[in-house]
Amino acid sequence: GKEIMDTGADIVLITNASWGEPRQELLDQFAPFAPVDRQRWVNYSYRVMAEPSHFRVEGSALVASRFPMTRTGMVHFGTSERQQVLSQSSSNLGWVMFIEIELTPDDPTDAPLVVWFVDMPSNPARSRQEVMREARGAIGSWDGRGWTMGRHVWEQSHQEDASFPEPDLIMGDFNTPRGSDSLGRLAPGMKDAFAQAGYGRAGSWRPEARSR
Repeated sequence: GKEIMDTGADIVLITNASWGEPRQELLDQFAPFAPVDRQRWVNYSYRVMAEPSHFRVEGSALVASRFPMTRTGMVHFGTSERQQVLSQSSSNLGWVMFIEIELTPDDPTDAPLVVWFVDMPSNPARSRQEVMREARGAIGSWDGRGWTMGRHVWEQSHQEDASFPEPDLIMGDFNTPRGSDSLGRLAPGMKDAFAQAGYGRAGSWRPEARSR
């Protein structure tokens, strides 16, 4: 966590963050995003000496942000069954979560930044086109259930007629080769931010089987 903070990152996603004490340690390391003088509950299991609106812990995802978050929703797709591929245990389960982030919280007329956080199935034997098609299907079937930020705690919400908001930014563990045509199925018309303005290490997922 400290190494990430030292890079000056504004929004951080940890996928598959270990449960229990390791996850709590990560939250504590990101507390400087919005420190306060007392512990606040992030969810039913974790607390942090910071404003809860800057943190979201849901399922295997941990998100920390320099800016406050106001609303979130999440969809899952695939199956929980793991598969042995080339002596490795690979996942067939994926998820996509949106979070609305207030970049200018003092200006209520300014639209929030919508970020999609993703963790795609890691099974390299699966077609990436199929994976992205399943992800898009799950997004389109979102039932409006999610969480909104209350005064000091995340509260469950249900907006029956709501749709999964389209993203300004997508980040996470795509488990997909950079430049794959399949990414256009998930995010048509969007550009690779790293290609435009990134520096340092880029994505490094390299499948050992054909999976485009």
